[in-house]
Amino acid sequence: MHHLNQCPVCYSESLNHAFSCVDYTTTQETFQIQSCNHCSFFFTNPRPADDQLGKYYESKDYISHTNSQKGLFNRVYQLVRNFAIESKFNLVNKLNSNGLILDYGCGTGEFLGYVQKRGRTVLGVEPSDAARQQAIQNHQLNVRSLDQFLEIPDHSASIISLWHVLEHVPNLRETLSKFHRILQDQGHLVIAVPNCSSLDAEIYGPIWAGYDVPRHLWHFTPKTMKALVESEGFNLLTMKGMPFDSFYVSMLSEKYKTGKMNPIRAFFNGLKSNWNARKDSGKTSSVIYIFQKK
Repeated sequence: MHHLNQCPVCYSESLNHAFSCVDYTTTQETFQIQSCNHCSFFFTNPRPADDQLGKYYESKDYISHTNSQKGLFNRVYQLVRNFAIESKFNLVNKLNSNGLILDYGCGTGEFLGYVQKRGRTVLGVEPSDAARQQAIQNHQLNVRSLDQFLEIPDHSASIISLWHVLEHVPNLRETLSKFHRILQDQGHLVIAVPNCSSLDAEIYGPIWAGYDVPRHLWHFTPKTMKALVESEGFNLLTMKGMPFDSFYVSMLSEKYKTGKMNPIRAFFNGLKSNWNARKDSGKTSSVIYIFQKK
């Protein structure tokens, strides 16, 4: 196990046990969430060593790596993802209508494949061999491994996107520093992550699916995301909510809680969360952050 003695956002050594979460996806192990007493950042601590993290993704239920369409939950996931892909493309295309789009943690390549079909130059990075091969074979994408990511030239990308990926990245600051190197001047960094200060996170507490320990190493709020990324040479331009995520996460949380999806209850909890965030995108179940390189 790997144990952090200081907060990765503010470097404070004043840490506190917040609560415990169960790995409902693979091992049923219990992991601890700690919080920083200085900046209120939440993170999984201790966590599996970096070379042991891979086994926690070895599940037929981990859809971003298997692309499964079996079962109601996976079909809902696929439907929402397909609907969201075009809106994601429109978002990044408005930021910059030409230049390379690098999708870090591109999974099986559905988003990047769509972007490529729309005429943009794209590059993917994906650590999972199985997911990377699916992206290459199904969408004819150029997808690099993590080792190959280090070879990407300076100032070569106009946009770097991470769709529910940064929470999985072990070396936060090192990775953000590499993004800064690869991005062109005034380039954009687009990051979507779960928001542990959302109402659905409050409703479900430690069983909230957005914690997803130990795959999710970091548990962001708008405050901590801004502090972290801006300290690595970026400016936060805006935030956008992801309203579909509250329903998806609530369904999965209900499954963890009762063993059943309980779609009606999940729908109403998702609806309550979105209503609570109607005037503030920083309160949605997941948030898209748009940063610009200084």
